Amino acid sequence: MSLEIKEFTKKIGQDPFIEEYRLFIDMISRLSILDNKIVIDKKIIGGMHERFMHAVSCEEQKLKDKDYPPCVNELAMEVCATKCNSINSRFCFKEINRVECLYRLSRISWIEDMISMLEDNDERISCWKYEKKDFTNNKYKMHWYLRYKEGGKDFLVVFREDKDKLGNINLNFRTAYPVYLPGDKYKLDKEYRRAIKEGYEIKKPAFV
Repeated sequence: MSLEIKEFTKKIGQDPFIEEYRLFIDMISRLSILDNKIVIDKKIIGGMHERFMHAVSCEEQKLKDKDYPPCVNELAMEVCATKCNSINSRFCFKEINRVECLYRLSRISWIEDMISMLEDNDERISCWKYEKKDFTNNKYKMHWYLRYKEGGKDFLVVFREDKDKLGNINLNFRTAYPVYLPGDKYKLDKEYRRAIKEGYEIKKPAFV
């Protein structure tokens, strides 16, 4: 199974962000990773969870004629209305200083399949954890990283490890995004190797 990039077309009366948001919330409510429940912060902006909005948006980029955004060879660029410019962004995304992005939206549904692939010990999936600062609350907490790599596809999902009142681990969805910059790829490869060395790689236990 190779994960397929969703393609969106311009249709009157249809909003792919709202449609994918509904599917996303249904998906998140059902998922767990190795029996650890996935949750999402309750902060809502413009009718959508802020963490979903972060995952399907990008920082503003002032593109020049010779600049090539990562979506350059995808349909997402052809039908994109924002062109990475906040002037064209809808108001709710402006509230978080970001621009909605069809390139990122087209992959958000991969999360469910990535979790299934992890539990099948699929070699295209890597998963690890380490402690880092969460910039939404400036506290250091363990974060989980779920990465899919196949051919030119490279996608990362990030969770924060929280605990409920009973001490059970909940995985709080933070963001998800395509990895395309060489420096980012190198950094993630390095972090994963370090996680293996330090015993922080996450895999489904072998059947005993």
